Amino acid sequence: MIKTNKISNLKRLNFKNKSIVLLYLVKIALKIKPTQNERNVYFYYNNLINSDGYFHKETKNEYISKFTHSYYKCIKTRKKPKSSDFDVFRMIYVSKEYLPVIEAYQENFSNDKEYVINIIDAGSNIGLTTLFFIDHFKKVNTICIEPEMENFKVLEFNLLNANGNSINKVNGAIWSSNTNLKIVNDFGDRLDWSFRVEETEDLNCIQAFSINQLIDDYKFNYIDILKIDIEGSEKEIFDPSKSNLDFLKLTKCLVIEIHDFFDCREAIYKILDDYDFSYFNKGELTICINQKLLKELIK
Repeated sequence: MIKTNKISNLKRLNFKNKSIVLLYLVKIALKIKPTQNERNVYFYYNNLINSDGYFHKETKNEYISKFTHSYYKCIKTRKKPKSSDFDVFRMIYVSKEYLPVIEAYQENFSNDKEYVINIIDAGSNIGLTTLFFIDHFKKVNTICIEPEMENFKVLEFNLLNANGNSINKVNGAIWSSNTNLKIVNDFGDRLDWSFRVEETEDLNCIQAFSINQLIDDYKFNYIDILKIDIEGSEKEIFDPSKSNLDFLKLTKCLVIEIHDFFDCREAIYKILDDYDFSYFNKGELTICINQKLLKELIK
């Protein structure tokens, strides 16, 4: 039995992909195994339905899609099976993984519509978290930092229209110090959202920055939201024997995905306690509010 909404939403696709989806649905109804390409197109189609999107353009390896509300521009995602872009999109725009971060910030800090929110998006991937923040805050000054070049190219497209905001795109990484890093693809599922970095002396490398260096370079008085999703490198950032943690004194809201494979959760919690952050876990995220800074700003 083919669900009615799977037919009524075919208007979201071009003719070629409509045909592929119809063939997929017929095969499923007849209990015939679809091809990998048919499964991938159907997965894309479901993402369009769930996020009210429409097919716009297509290349061999990428889709460009338009959305009718919330998102102010086209978004590029690479195709499965090699890419995790659709999974990232679903987490941010369908599951709204970062909405509790926005709510926590707004409950504690400025709701002034004219206030410009300073954001550091460390581990930006293809830029969707920054787009989500822009949808909710309207006025942002953002540093988006992403080490993997293919991710960064998609990020550049997705953040091309800043919509009047200051979006600083950095092909690099954050680390405990200013140094050089290389990508090591031996972590997690080894897709483009899952890799780690380590220090190297190789000249063909990635430039890494301390968070304090970014604060100085971009003249941030405060970091309103510091988002860290860097596949285990948080262990390096929050190692007080290597890292200057002064950036925490200027951070109002910290959101971090702690990767337990690297056994650093308790050490990070201790640092958060030492710097007077309250924190709670929501899904895979740890959301933290700087209580000392909150008290100072209220005075």
